[in-house]
Amino acid sequence: MLSIKYKKNGNAHPKFKTVYISDDLKQAILKNNHNMKLDARENQILKTLILLIGSEKEKEPFKKNDDFNQKFKILLGEFRAGNDSKILRQELKKYILTGLQTNKLSRSVALDLMVELND
Repeated sequence: MLSIKYKKNGNAHPKFKTVYISDDLKQAILKNNHNMKLDARENQILKTLILLIGSEKEKEPFKKNDDFNQKFKILLGEFRAGNDSKILRQELKKYILTGLQTNKLSRSVALDLMVELND
């Protein structure tokens, strides 16, 4: 589990909600190795973490490699084209929640997409 809190008062950061992370992402964070092979969701979490830390040097690798939006659009397109498999729905829900947590999706858009998934 990854949670960002302020050192001064211990409150959670408002732009980063607590998320479950894999061991690979944990190792990438601990070893400061941003070249590890991660899936798009974990790559987006790592990118958000780096942006919150504010290190300009560390932001560079992500300017060229942002496949989160592309993967999200593909999943949403497949769903809207009629593919209603359970695996696709679960993956799309993860992407919607990640997009909401990283402010890539507004709350109203995320809610509309979740309602669309549950229809």
